[in-house]
Amino acid sequence: MLAFLLNEPAICGESNVSPMLLEEIQNKTLRPFFNALKNGNVEQIKRFFSGKMYSEYRLLLEENKGYPDLLREYYKDAVFSVERGITSDNRIIVDFSVEIPGKRKQVSQYILQEQNIENVNHGQTDERLWRITEQRHVQAK
Repeated sequence: MLAFLLNEPAICGESNVSPMLLEEIQNKTLRPFFNALKNGNVEQIKRFFSGKMYSEYRLLLEENKGYPDLLREYYKDAVFSVERGITSDNRIIVDFSVEIPGKRKQVSQYILQEQNIENVNHGQTDERLWRITEQRHVQAK
């Protein structure tokens, strides 16, 4: 379940993401990414990571054979919700939370940038996709 609640921008120079763009990011990036976490689909997860985020998780995603099982177990009952989306320069900053029964609620931010990706499976050479370049942990409740 993904819920989008837009709040006022927190920092001068930032603005709310338009509802149409936020819907596109939800449908093309966030929902498929969160589903990939729940299903332990590391190939799909890698598609949504870029830059610093990919560098930080590369070994887990590419070499740890037990990582898919760990993801499936950890996120099986998780509820993800997006609380705010703002633009800053050429990036989108999304505040989201992950609630797992019996654990503390985690509130984090994803920094997304629109990038070309190779899409040979769909008969195209590339497509544009909002990819997660960085994660910031905000708080645990």
